[in-house]
Amino acid sequence: MDALIEKLSVKLGQWQPDVAEQVRQYVEAIIELADNDSLDILQSRVGEQKTSSSEGQ
Repeated sequence: MDALIEKLSVKLGQWQPDVAEQVRQYVEAIIELADNDSLDILQSRVGEQKTSSSEGQ
């Protein structure tokens, strides 16, 4: 098994149920973006979030 999958599986069992569910939803969204060759959308959103959080400091 891939080390990342193994780590995710362990972490999902350790986190609070609501956190684990949120992570599952994020992973599903990332998989869907990757399937549609749309990961650049995610990268731009992450960049926007980093910019807004650094402006608030």
